[in-house]
Amino acid sequence: MFKFKKSLLKISCLSFVVATSCSTKDRHDVTSGEKIVNLDQFEVVDMSHSGKLITDNPDILGIVSAIEVIDDSLVAICQNSANAHVILYNLTSDSSQIAMTRGEGPNEMLRVSSMSSTADGDLCLVGMMDKKVMKVRWQDNESRASVVPLFRLPEDFLRGVANSKGGVIGLPTGLHNFRLYETDSDGTLIDSMGNYPNVKMPEGVCPNNFMFQSDIGISPDANMIVIACKSWNYIDVVYPKTKQSICLNMPVDEPIELNKYEIGQAVSYNPKPFWLMFSNVDISDKSFFVGYLGVKVESPEDLNKNMTSVLEFDLNGNPTRRLEFGNELVAFSVSKNGDKLYTVENAPDPTLYEYTLN
Repeated sequence: MFKFKKSLLKISCLSFVVATSCSTKDRHDVTSGEKIVNLDQFEVVDMSHSGKLITDNPDILGIVSAIEVIDDSLVAICQNSANAHVILYNLTSDSSQIAMTRGEGPNEMLRVSSMSSTADGDLCLVGMMDKKVMKVRWQDNESRASVVPLFRLPEDFLRGVANSKGGVIGLPTGLHNFRLYETDSDGTLIDSMGNYPNVKMPEGVCPNNFMFQSDIGISPDANMIVIACKSWNYIDVVYPKTKQSICLNMPVDEPIELNKYEIGQAVSYNPKPFWLMFSNVDISDKSFFVGYLGVKVESPEDLNKNMTSVLEFDLNGNPTRRLEFGNELVAFSVSKNGDKLYTVENAPDPTLYEYTLN
């Protein structure tokens, strides 16, 4: 058992420099700075009762794991409760179509772990259990979708987003140093982007990425990445050629113990007390958004809690708004220009809402 103090949420902003070779390497050419912010520096905005109800159709909104805004008219919905794994909802025509089904076929996935928009307007899907990466492309003036298999990853990614090279950036599940990797367009690992979150662990402790399950978002121009840890009080922001650390005072005001568990040859390190910190990340041309829970897990029921607010930062990492929704949020996604925010909320049944962001 290891003990160490964690009283601040640290948001580390690290360099993102394009790799020029096919060898795996660390990136070190950065400048650095630091700022400390508090939750009360966010302007609290009550969003409850201001959203436009889009649909509460249970066939579309089963057990939703993620949504992604494609453009002004299309929202992709990933659900884990039916054979229709990825559904496209047309906001203009109020209609939907199945983009991909669950399965082992060439155009199917066993489980989609991440969805992200690409620079050319496609939807990138990263899979777990089968290591597949696919794109959903539009035909017939966006009235029909087709799935295009791209490549298989060397190993499963917990989360992954499309990069500007036709590959993905993500967190492999099996690595025992919680590293972030980038691939090229055929799935070859071309670069290591360092440790995320940037947590100093006790000597001899080498946790894998499962300990720091995270959500990842990438900016529309693919120059900025935000990584929010689900169970640790860290957010990492990857900028071009800058390194900035932002510490946000949090309610983590007691020592955290790292307990070592050994099951056969597997080793796991679990923090106690355990916190639910963040869920969901998205970036627009104007700002980035991180779903916030801040829940100390004291009972099994706490593990089922969802976010009720979203923290907004400007692109320099400064706090701007804390959006409060009243209902629990299952997932959210922001439009590219930052004018619209879409949520799936338990109200009490899963419901898709559209909000206007002024």
